[in-house]
Amino acid sequence: MADHREVSAAELHLLGTNSASLIGGASQLLVLLNGSPLKQIPLDGSSPTIDRTIGIPPGDLRDGTNQLTLSVTQKAAQGCEAFDDPALWTRISPKSQLSMSYRRDSVPLTLASLKSSFMSWQPDTSHIFVLYDPALARAPEPIMAIARSVARADAMRAVSFVARPLDRVGKAVAQTSAATVIILKLENGAAAGSGLDAATLSIARNPVGGVVMTIAAETPRALTGAARLIGRPGTVWPNEQSAVIRIPAATGHTQSPHAPAASPTDISFRATGLPTQTEHGRSSQFAPVTFWNPNWDSHAILYLHMAYSAGGGAGSMIQALVNGKMVNTIPLTNPDGGTYPDYKLLVPQDALKVGRNRLVLKPVFHMQHAAASACVANDFGHNLAVTVFSDSHLTIIGGAPVDKDDLAAMTTGVYPLRTIAIASPSPAAISAAATLGAKLAQVTPDQPLNLVLEPHPAAKPGVLVVGAVSRLPEQLLSASGISLVGGSPAVKEPSGQTPHVPDAADLDDVTAWLGRIFGNRAESAPTGKTGHGQAADATVQGFGNAAIMAVADAPAVPDAPGRLAPAIVLTAKSDAGLAQAMGKLVHTATWRQISGQAIVVAPAKSELQVLPAENVPIGPSARLGFLATRNPLTTVLAVLGTLVILILLVRTFVTLRRRRLHPSVKGVDER
Repeated sequence: MADHREVSAAELHLLGTNSASLIGGASQLLVLLNGSPLKQIPLDGSSPTIDRTIGIPPGDLRDGTNQLTLSVTQKAAQGCEAFDDPALWTRISPKSQLSMSYRRDSVPLTLASLKSSFMSWQPDTSHIFVLYDPALARAPEPIMAIARSVARADAMRAVSFVARPLDRVGKAVAQTSAATVIILKLENGAAAGSGLDAATLSIARNPVGGVVMTIAAETPRALTGAARLIGRPGTVWPNEQSAVIRIPAATGHTQSPHAPAASPTDISFRATGLPTQTEHGRSSQFAPVTFWNPNWDSHAILYLHMAYSAGGGAGSMIQALVNGKMVNTIPLTNPDGGTYPDYKLLVPQDALKVGRNRLVLKPVFHMQHAAASACVANDFGHNLAVTVFSDSHLTIIGGAPVDKDDLAAMTTGVYPLRTIAIASPSPAAISAAATLGAKLAQVTPDQPLNLVLEPHPAAKPGVLVVGAVSRLPEQLLSASGISLVGGSPAVKEPSGQTPHVPDAADLDDVTAWLGRIFGNRAESAPTGKTGHGQAADATVQGFGNAAIMAVADAPAVPDAPGRLAPAIVLTAKSDAGLAQAMGKLVHTATWRQISGQAIVVAPAKSELQVLPAENVPIGPSARLGFLATRNPLTTVLAVLGTLVILILLVRTFVTLRRRRLHPSVKGVDER
């Protein structure tokens, strides 16, 4: 759905066919919009043609991405047709269509329309400028909060995120940019004298039609809290262009909407709002149960009260999936059906995440091998069923409670920690890293964000700390499957095998790939060499003399257990060069190639030094040196000095050659 436009009417026209063998009244097509039932269409064998028009309430359509789901439930006649016979399938014609009518006028620009006006609608990329008060240069937390809010507000779209000071150039950007502009201001009395727990938020359009949103507060902490509210689901904004908003907590932190105030260790299905459920058919799925795990290194026991019907054959079972991974199965062994009043099922430690988890139960039935005349078993819609009762519950056992600061970091979408990236005091570096994080989240929407955006106390201008994340304890590394082996991160191998250690070929692969993107000479690095020598002379032409390099010792690639991924480092001499190089990577990269790699972004005003981090020591391969951008004046002086030396050598050579070819004796006339 396009932003800045309001739908006045919408309808779905469905065309298709269904089997003549279906029994009317029991077979149906359920249409769901964004997970909520929209319309139930009966399927009758006597009328196999589907031609229905369904009205969609405009208020049910969301800004941005919407999801339309068609769910078919079939009950076949008591014949001997196989249930998986294509003749029983329901077909939806590709000529089906969704039509919408828009209002001519754009949506009035108020805080209440903030969601639809926050992002400038473009097919592939949203461009956002953050102009920050120069006083925030040493306090990047508000900019980090804006970046995270943007990533959550529009996770399905790429975001080009650029931050710069609110100076003369910045003010010109606010007036001339057609993209979204967010201004962060520190002002005394910004919250109308309401104290340090409030901020003033206003929204307007600039002369070229771009959206300009201003957040003003008295302290960076209040600015951070207000920035977090932008991406918080369920936030209610007034229908005005300017208003004073209250920060929920004096610390500026907002409670995750998914985390209860006191997370229980025993979660009842009834407490999650799940009623008694019955599922029919050979393969179906119960509604998911979402629960919150407040501890590190914990496991869980699932206590199920359930019953299943007769008719299932050998191999029938219920699959239990936690966070998309099958953790256990429950056999349905009695062909006459049965009841489990208190079935205990283990959810292992490696299946649970800290924070929100998702449990799905999926029945899978196999038919009994009866005589050919016994066709009743084919009626999967009636004979085979599983019922799970709402008094089922799950108990979380063991583990250590999560620190509040860690919990605040995790609720922003950076858990579990698989990729460790960066630390720099520069807001521009953090903003550029947030751009990449939003893109990675788009590539793998079912996985947490693979980027940690944290300033590190050891980071100083010109110094890059690799593998450093502040305030995150070693338990976080353990929970992510990373252990410290020989002073270097390595992946835990369940089979006891030695983990793969990055070698020169790994670095060459990444530097060559980056070289193809940026058009430098890194791709010419021969296999078997480190690639550092070749990459050390490479620069990104036309992008502020930014440079790239591959570094080993990063966490594991999710799709290749036991293999350590290189990290990609972007450096630049200026914020502008960094932003341009970042944009080049964002618009050119194939994201599945780097979705498991660490991305480190930092500005380099001088040669970078590598410092070891507290929790993640740097291995030997990472100490081979970073590629740092060179000072242009130094390069010019070096070239001039070389030319002077060459000229002196040539003059000396010519003089000596003349004397050897034309010798003369002092005082003797050669004539």
